[in-house]
Amino acid sequence: MNLLGSKGSKAVAFALLGADVTVVDISESNQKYALELAASAGVNIDYIASDVLSLSGAPTNFDYVLLELGVLHYFVDLHPVFELVSHSLQKGGKFILRDYHPFVSKVLELKDDKMVAGGDYFNDNIIENDVAYSILLREEQRETIPKTVIRRWTLAEIISSLSPVGLSIRTLEEEKGIRWPLPEGAPDGIENKVPCLYTLTALKN
Repeated sequence: MNLLGSKGSKAVAFALLGADVTVVDISESNQKYALELAASAGVNIDYIASDVLSLSGAPTNFDYVLLELGVLHYFVDLHPVFELVSHSLQKGGKFILRDYHPFVSKVLELKDDKMVAGGDYFNDNIIENDVAYSILLREEQRETIPKTVIRRWTLAEIISSLSPVGLSIRTLEEEKGIRWPLPEGAPDGIENKVPCLYTLTALKN
């Protein structure tokens, strides 16, 4: 199961490898795109268009649950989503969480075309933010769409939220790199000195 699986690119890739895949995502336009993509690739995927926290009657006993790349911060409380992950897995099933590293998303920022460590890693505020696709819209369109609220989590907060729902961490890998193009004047080699992404795997007890 790919929670918040967006347009289904990962789901279709897994289906091409022989997996039975279910996507859960709130967007019906994402669902339409994903199902058309799957049909074009000659595979079938299941797609549930729903808020994941309002999901009812969803299948369980999955071998894997995948959550990835820029979705965890949309949850202002981690317990419900990780509880859903645990409920969806069979015993011994694996949770794969791949996301932007909190050091990059919480500490580094661009200021006057320079990269600075101007953020607060321990800031636990819920903040208002533009929706992700707003960068694709014209300025007058951006002014008409609602904002979203996000909560940027520390790595310790994420890790500490897994055990109470019966998930045991097996691996945690951190990757070098920067998620945005480096601005002119950025320190030489900075992209190889800070973590950009992490991948965490955990098993259901």
